[in-house]
Amino acid sequence: MLKSVAGNQRIYLGSFISLLLFLLAGHYSTLAFQEKKQLAFSKSILIKSDEVTLQLATSLRDVNQAGLIECDKPTIDKIRIIASNYPYVDDIGLAEGDKLICTANWGILEKQSRLPRHDFITASGFEVYLKPRDLFPSRLIRNMTRLGNVVAFSSRLRAEQIYKDTADFSYELVTRNGEHKFISSAGSPAASTPLSTFSTRLCSDAFDYCIVTYNDRAGILAYHPLLITLYCIIAICFGGLIAFSVTSYQEEKRSLEFRLIRAIKREELYLEYQPVVHAVQHHIVGVEALLRWKDELYGQVSPELFIPIATKLALYKNISFFIAHRALDDLQHLLKQDSNLMVSLNVSNYEINKPEYLDYLHKQVILHDIKPHQIKLEITERINEYHQKISAFAADARKKGFKVSLDDFGTGASNIVWLTSIDFDEIKLDKIFIHGLHEELKRDLFISMLNGIAKLNKQLVFEGVESPHELRLIESFDKHAFIQGWLFYKALPAARLTHIITEKRASSPTALAATSDSTHHGAATG
Repeated sequence: MLKSVAGNQRIYLGSFISLLLFLLAGHYSTLAFQEKKQLAFSKSILIKSDEVTLQLATSLRDVNQAGLIECDKPTIDKIRIIASNYPYVDDIGLAEGDKLICTANWGILEKQSRLPRHDFITASGFEVYLKPRDLFPSRLIRNMTRLGNVVAFSSRLRAEQIYKDTADFSYELVTRNGEHKFISSAGSPAASTPLSTFSTRLCSDAFDYCIVTYNDRAGILAYHPLLITLYCIIAICFGGLIAFSVTSYQEEKRSLEFRLIRAIKREELYLEYQPVVHAVQHHIVGVEALLRWKDELYGQVSPELFIPIATKLALYKNISFFIAHRALDDLQHLLKQDSNLMVSLNVSNYEINKPEYLDYLHKQVILHDIKPHQIKLEITERINEYHQKISAFAADARKKGFKVSLDDFGTGASNIVWLTSIDFDEIKLDKIFIHGLHEELKRDLFISMLNGIAKLNKQLVFEGVESPHELRLIESFDKHAFIQGWLFYKALPAARLTHIITEKRASSPTALAATSDSTHHGAATG
């Protein structure tokens, strides 16, 4: 009951956390999209604004450089010609002091209105007037720029084409210091919470102004409420599912750990043995001990699953020592009958780093009255220890009379180092070598590699042999090689293995001698 309540609490918490994460992810991904969109809009506005500003400044300089100071018809005509060259300039005029005298569009003004005080002066000396009023007979309101006695007005029509309102956000064209506003869209920013508002600012590289955009429906608030609701429901369901899966996995993992601890204490783990066969004579020359666990609840559990769990629980020592004594218990009779029959034991980082393992194994050999050379220790390339430490382990093992085999050769990255630094008796070639012989593109490469390995004069064992064709390839390469694979045998219980070997010896009186001869050859070449 308590476990059920705790599990439900984890599911609720997972749903809440998932909702929060989904909302944050959706919010900030939408913000990123909005930012990209607003900055792209700002960039396009700035490009057009720079064109407008450049045309205003250039037209003012053109009139000043032409020396046009009198408001007569020839002067106004010349101003009109200059103004026609700049589509973003609506009008150009002349001023005397604080009065506007004439413009290209209006000619000489009958009523000469007084100019207001400028709003600010740019670094280049241009006076800027933001929307001055009552300068013309009609109610035209446009921004005005002055240089000396020349004034220029930006085109309102062009401005309306450039500065269009957008439904997604509002914007302003302001001076860099933010004190003066040139243009603002219909939806100017309103007071909002920090999470609901998002703004961008992009400034011109050439002129002293910036585009600022405001979005008061930032993030997921930009979506329809129904869509937000659906999004939240999906997030809650997804989070609940993830939390349920994690909870179930944790409970299952704890249960498996508990059952593994119990199985180790009760010695419910067991060994199976896969025979190693002479490639030509087809006699069993040895076996490899393979750890197995069949649980009542979980069925056949893979060693790749329960061995890491045992290591995490600091129980691997129990497994390692169990394999050593159980293998000798199971095979004592066979090993004593044939002193050339070998049993291979896999070693891992633990055995490499624990000197007491070899001492324990040596005591078991003496206790079971078998020969040390009948024990073969298989060191896989997957062991992640320094080769110096592995080399020391191999040397100690050989001093005690054990054989050393390099297992899964070809699957790791330390092939050459291992061959030159580790004292070994046998090389077990991974099945990639057999598969490589099937492919024409790889065959020459693998044969070259095999020839190089063969020159070491070590016993070769080919793993993963599953077809007669593969067997023939091996026989053609090395008539003294050993093979291990499903072509002859899968892993067998000790009783079944004993029956097979006993039966073969009874049916073939020369089998034992042949096995002995082949094994002696391997030892001689090793």
